[in-house]
Amino acid sequence: MSKNNINRTIGKESIKILMIANIVMLLMVLIHDADHIRQAIGWGYRFTFSLLAINCIAYAPNLAAFLLSRQGRFSGAVWTCIGGINTGISFAKIHLLGASVKVWGPWNDSFFVLGADAISWWILAITIAVGVGVAMAGMYVIGMENRKHQESYEG
Repeated sequence: MSKNNINRTIGKESIKILMIANIVMLLMVLIHDADHIRQAIGWGYRFTFSLLAINCIAYAPNLAAFLLSRQGRFSGAVWTCIGGINTGISFAKIHLLGASVKVWGPWNDSFFVLGADAISWWILAITIAVGVGVAMAGMYVIGMENRKHQESYEG
């Protein structure tokens, strides 16, 4: 994909799909974080500023994707894919296997070790599924826009 390809603009339908997908992903991460707050209250854990600051990383790819999509840029679709897959894989890895980089406080350990309840397990499963769905929405837009771009050259 050439540089011109990645910076081209996309149609209104694509913009709408990407903006909705990224809003859903950002809201799902927010719900996931709210569940961690619920867990922390139950454990009597107090969040540190550094943990709250590092947690902002989880929002960055889909926030970037949302902003690029809102501008009508094709790269918004690419970042939507990256954000969805990144969230699904990284949340699954951290919560099922534990963190490789120990910056997440008590959540450095897996949900198995932490004894997470059914609510947390369901929220994790839904977060992973939403990540996959968001990545698929990004791929759909990439395919649709590439098809339109190719047809404009052929027609």
